[in-house]
Amino acid sequence: MIPGEVDLTGVYFPPLLVNGTLAVIFTLLTVILMNHYRLSRFFLFPQLTMAAIAAIYTVLFSIWVFPA
Repeated sequence: MIPGEVDLTGVYFPPLLVNGTLAVIFTLLTVILMNHYRLSRFFLFPQLTMAAIAAIYTVLFSIWVFPA
């Protein structure tokens, strides 16, 4: 059975909130790595790329980590 909420010490969180938080953390790590290896210079709008990566991570986490 797929849970509707994520229980963290008695406080229930919606799965999209957890997925979004994980996505932002993984996006920040991805952006740091992209800046370290100078890959962000190939993008016209790096801020928009960061938002797109966050959306992709949110969808992937919603499918495989905490399904809604």
